[in-house]
Amino acid sequence: VVALDPQNGEVLSMLSWPSFDSTEFSVGIRPEYWKELSSNEDKPLRDKTIIDHYSPGSTFKIISALAGLEEGLINENTIVNAPSFKFGGKVWHDWKKEGHGPTDVVKSLYRSVDVYYYKLATRMEIDVLARYARDLGLGQRTGIQLPGEIPGLVPSTAWKMRTQKTEWYPGETLSVIIGQGQLNVTPIQLANMIAG
Repeated sequence: VVALDPQNGEVLSMLSWPSFDSTEFSVGIRPEYWKELSSNEDKPLRDKTIIDHYSPGSTFKIISALAGLEEGLINENTIVNAPSFKFGGKVWHDWKKEGHGPTDVVKSLYRSVDVYYYKLATRMEIDVLARYARDLGLGQRTGIQLPGEIPGLVPSTAWKMRTQKTEWYPGETLSVIIGQGQLNVTPIQLANMIAG
């Protein structure tokens, strides 16, 4: 959990779970407690707010909608009305089997309508989407003065060529545009993006 003051970015609270008893460190940690912490597969000694990264899921649709609007690919009158979308020989289903009915960009956000973004993804290059994500602080360190912060990952055509020696395929954008696929962010990056 990360709580920020959106007026100035001040960190109000950061919580990483599972936690540990910090008083054990101030008095000399018991060997059995150290063994318990260091062998725990949930890694209680890691500050997951800055060191671990996760798929942002539908929270990323905020960036996708912004990019679509700013690039003129959608507007307030763009309507999608389908429970699924066929692309590349595959059917991409919305999370709601029966669909959401006629959906504009506002409804696409508050109902989290996947198909709206799948259709947008066929018109948007991954590098355009990546630029908006980076402009909003994803894929880079926030600069918080704590050790170990990682940058996360905002995929792009250059990233894929550099790391996998292959081109980016348009179908991959369908996953990224709804906050899945290779996209990974830290909780503090996501909190900063929302606060902004």
